[in-house]
Amino acid sequence: MIRLAICDDDPRTLEEAGQIIQACGREGRFQQLIEVAAFQSSQALADNVEDGELYDVFLLDVEMPGLDGISLGWRIRQKQPDAVILFLTSHSSMTITAESVKLKVLRYVSKLEMDTALPEALQAAVEQVESQAPFYLLVTRYHDVTRVAYQEILYVHRVKRLTEIVLWGRPPVLDGRALTEVYSALNDPRFVLIERGCFVNLDYVTRISGQEVVLRNGERLQVSRNLLSTVKNTVFQLWGGVE
Repeated sequence: MIRLAICDDDPRTLEEAGQIIQACGREGRFQQLIEVAAFQSSQALADNVEDGELYDVFLLDVEMPGLDGISLGWRIRQKQPDAVILFLTSHSSMTITAESVKLKVLRYVSKLEMDTALPEALQAAVEQVESQAPFYLLVTRYHDVTRVAYQEILYVHRVKRLTEIVLWGRPPVLDGRALTEVYSALNDPRFVLIERGCFVNLDYVTRISGQEVVLRNGERLQVSRNLLSTVKNTVFQLWGGVE
């Protein structure tokens, strides 16, 4: 399932966009279901994202009171750098600005041509989300499955008989699998074992101090003596060989 957030201060636009997305689902245009969350307040959506709520696709009105689409897009990028962003515009054409290029906006959808423009933009968005699928970990516990983006993970360690995945900016999640199974499922060189019961995301390592790695949030994690040399070499390679 793909999670999509729409934000527009005009309730009629929210309703129309929702109806078009539902119609695309009924017609079977996409292999995955699209779950829609509608927001009439840009600040409400920003708060929702900053509280840890994840969406795959954002459909944002460019012109909104208070927090406009561009500003909202930057707030989203701070938490979800790989999310797909689409812009809604009241004009038949949209001038591409340097800001929107930096934001990596995928498409501009004219409200005047939403019937034809939105399904095409959604198709492009779904394809991009699916191309990023390897960068999400499916966390399983009992019958629950949660999707976690790789870039959210600080480190993973064993807590009693469970594997705890510590995340940036939101509470940790528990996985019923062994730590080695989670490590294999990630299969990404940015994750490195630092001791038997823990591996860390090197994107969050700021320095190595003695036998500890120091993370961006200030946490210090112990590195086993047997793995210290390997961890140092891997970190130095990531930092361009600077020791």
